[in-house]
Amino acid sequence: MSGATEGSGAASRVNDRVDKKWQEKGLESYSVAAILGTLQHYGVVLDEASFRELAKSKYPMMMAAEWAPKWKGTGQFAKFLPIAIGALWSKWLPAELTPEAVGVPLLGALRGLVEGDEGVTNKAFDLLDQELPRVPEGERRTVFLRELEPWLDASRISLEGLIDDLAQKGKVPQAQRLAGVSDRLFPDRKDVVKAVIDARTADKAAATATLTAIARDAGRPDMVRLAAIDALVPLDAVGDMFDVVAQIQEKAVKEGSTAVLYALHATTHLLGPHLKGPSLQAAQSLVHQQHAELERLTGRAAH
Repeated sequence: MSGATEGSGAASRVNDRVDKKWQEKGLESYSVAAILGTLQHYGVVLDEASFRELAKSKYPMMMAAEWAPKWKGTGQFAKFLPIAIGALWSKWLPAELTPEAVGVPLLGALRGLVEGDEGVTNKAFDLLDQELPRVPEGERRTVFLRELEPWLDASRISLEGLIDDLAQKGKVPQAQRLAGVSDRLFPDRKDVVKAVIDARTADKAAATATLTAIARDAGRPDMVRLAAIDALVPLDAVGDMFDVVAQIQEKAVKEGSTAVLYALHATTHLLGPHLKGPSLQAAQSLVHQQHAELERLTGRAAH
């Protein structure tokens, strides 16, 4: 196998395998040959050349998902595949930032802020300050952010929503630090994030007008427009935004965009309590359509 960086002797031992104490020891203590041998034993055959080629367009989580149907591991090796892919990435591509390297501290920062744990929050933000400048650009960035989405989903926290909550409670420095993280990850949402903070610390009417204009601007990305609508909800300024949601949904269905449909699903539920009569009934219809389309496109229910 071409992937044994620890020496040709290790590479030649094709029967090398990781033992059952791998979770306790950590995969970094095992040779590449042992990791590759274990992967092969349970159904996934690869080498350094094929790994590097796939890594040009994908990151560990997506790579593991593609190989998952072949995986035969059980017991202590049932969850070995994604961890092994991450370990190989660290050994073969140590200079390449992975979404996990941002996702883990981001999740920590969000939970620390929600739980009021200053120590956890500051440690997580310090790690993000180190890693965020390394987030790739161009098409590679799009793939990176796509694999970062599960970490945000796992938090069940909206960045703009938490920024608003912090600013509303007078925790402006924390809100601004989180805004800085958001701006680095999602620069096209900068105007939304700034307006969220301005609404609580400066001119609410002007900030509301800005968010409304962003939501209605068809030239902006759909996800940005939805973020603006989400930000208007806690300001009790959602107004007649439902027609914008309906327009974005029509486009998302036509394009088969699961990411936008998931975002629409969250936004529609946020809007629900603020709708009445025909608009409420139309929103319920949109939710049913979201469920149907997401199940058709992904094979899974929206919830």
